[in-house]
Amino acid sequence: MILEAARAILATDGLRGLTARRIAKAIGYSPGTLYNFFTNIDELILHVNAKTLDVVYDRLSAASGRGETPEAVLRAFARAYIDCTREQTHLWDAVLEHRLPEGRELPDWYTLRIGRLFSLVEDALVPLLGPGSEESRRRAARVLWSALHGLSSLALSRKLEIVSEESVEAMADHLVTTYLAGLSATVTR
Repeated sequence: MILEAARAILATDGLRGLTARRIAKAIGYSPGTLYNFFTNIDELILHVNAKTLDVVYDRLSAASGRGETPEAVLRAFARAYIDCTREQTHLWDAVLEHRLPEGRELPDWYTLRIGRLFSLVEDALVPLLGPGSEESRRRAARVLWSALHGLSSLALSRKLEIVSEESVEAMADHLVTTYLAGLSATVTR
């Protein structure tokens, strides 16, 4: 109940609208009750964000069957990511905006979820970069993801139209095609 109420608040009002008091009110309990289940609000947010990461992972996993080549798979991933961020803007923003207090590290169960997302992209790059290229795939996956996130963020903030008249989908396709062409050129040297 706590996580679903927090997720609903995040989905409509974003991270700034989420408070223990609002969550408690939504479920009909006192704010102190939340701390019987979570150490603090940061831990609660991590659990809600983990659910969002799971949703994105599921969407990308479903998209992976939409292509036979690395380029086709990565284009499908890009489209799924863009769609997911559009549909769940505040929830995805919470994943990106939430920061733990200084000195606290993300728990292993959370970093595993992040790694799972990157592994989808890394796996799609195996046919292009070959086995034994783990570090190259790791770097390429993070560069592609970061660039795609930049495009998606610009689109969501309606700033992409200042940069280009093309849609975010067209720019994402171009990004994937161009980046993979560059990777291919470095592999064949």
